[in-house]
Amino acid sequence: FYKVLTQDDPLRGQVRFVSQRAQTITGHSPEEFIRDPELWIKSVHPDDLPALAESTQAILSSGAPGTREYRIRSRDGGYRWVEDRVVPQINLQNKVIGYQGVARDVTERKQAESAFRETQERLLRVASAGNIGLWEWELATNEVYYSSEYKRQIGYADHEITNDLDEWQSRIHPDDRDQAVQDMQRYLTNPRPNYQLQYRPHPRKVFG
Repeated sequence: FYKVLTQDDPLRGQVRFVSQRAQTITGHSPEEFIRDPELWIKSVHPDDLPALAESTQAILSSGAPGTREYRIRSRDGGYRWVEDRVVPQINLQNKVIGYQGVARDVTERKQAESAFRETQERLLRVASAGNIGLWEWELATNEVYYSSEYKRQIGYADHEITNDLDEWQSRIHPDDRDQAVQDMQRYLTNPRPNYQLQYRPHPRKVFG
């Protein structure tokens, strides 16, 4: 789409062009959006309007391209998530006079992300109820996630342990540390389906 700003409100203006693909997402024809400049903003989910206005204003103020995500209601009443890439249009006086946007339907991606979060939350609830501590190591960044239950088991609060591998290594009993680290390195060199590592953690004390 291409919109020309006609007032201070970053979400409102004169719609000059809308591609035919917009009808695939919204069920409304390009002509409908052009005839009724308010149709787009009226179709945005009410809960998303404040964030959408804020992000749009930030993009226009910077004069640089940016991305917005929000839900838009289709003709049948259902909502679809869109990812909207916005490029401000600037005149010779260096003033933003409108913007172009390219939106794509990301509903399936958002649903998958939501389902993944729900699965994680259920797993954490089960782990907490079963007194199970979890941790996860991201090899690419060397960041480690430690669950609240894991930290509690060794006597620490959430804020006392950061996302660092050394937080785990430094809390292994000195007599077990070298063997535990060697076993872990052997597994990384030659991964196998079933991997277990046994060691004694030392609660509330860090050994150098």
